[in-house]
Amino acid sequence: MRARPRLFASLSLLIIAVFTAGAVILVIPGTAAESALSSVVSPYFAQRWRLFAPSILKVNMTLSVQAAWKDESGEFVTSDWVNVTEMEYAGMTGDVAPSKIQQQTWQATTNYMGRYAALTADQQERVRNTFISYQDGRYLSMPGTELIAELTEKTDNPSAVVRFLRYDNLLKRYAAAFATEWFGRDVDRIRWRVDRRRANDFSHRLSDTPQYQLAPIVFGWRHNDVPLSDDLLQVFADVIERYGLRVER
Repeated sequence: MRARPRLFASLSLLIIAVFTAGAVILVIPGTAAESALSSVVSPYFAQRWRLFAPSILKVNMTLSVQAAWKDESGEFVTSDWVNVTEMEYAGMTGDVAPSKIQQQTWQATTNYMGRYAALTADQQERVRNTFISYQDGRYLSMPGTELIAELTEKTDNPSAVVRFLRYDNLLKRYAAAFATEWFGRDVDRIRWRVDRRRANDFSHRLSDTPQYQLAPIVFGWRHNDVPLSDDLLQVFADVIERYGLRVER
């Protein structure tokens, strides 16, 4: 009967010894034992802050749209930049449960820039240029097959190029509809700008002065060949009215 308490005591001491040795190994950085042990115990005992902030925002991004159309003399008139994302943010102020539509440009810009980052440096430089061609006395959108061939001439990454061009076309359709309703004109061209700014460091978190400057990326003109129905424009009219920031025409 006395052997059983001794066995339990020995097992308890062994467990305590193993736990203590493991704890000591884990707090000694840069060792092979620490790396091996961490891979075993991390899923069960390590603190993962991603549980509380799984997708913490490190860079603020906004999307601005610019349009161009022809006046009575046939000359192109270029609009001012309109920051659509800031309008969405303004519409969410004071609303604990804002509509999902009031964060669509932030989500679209995040997805767009993710696909842009997957391109090579030369490809990124090209897509920041215009996608408009001039044929038979008129302006046209460059065909997708032509753009794919040009972008993959030196780099064999067609899947990344196609994924980007698909989203570029989606963003063109959004910008065309928004600009047409916002400016009240049949726009011929649209382009967009992504403004990126890092949030202040923790030590500057209470400062109203931005610690980092804006890092804008301007993408070239796209020809507006998007069919815009009255129903689609009415949707954008309702959204703009919700923002409460419609400009005087």
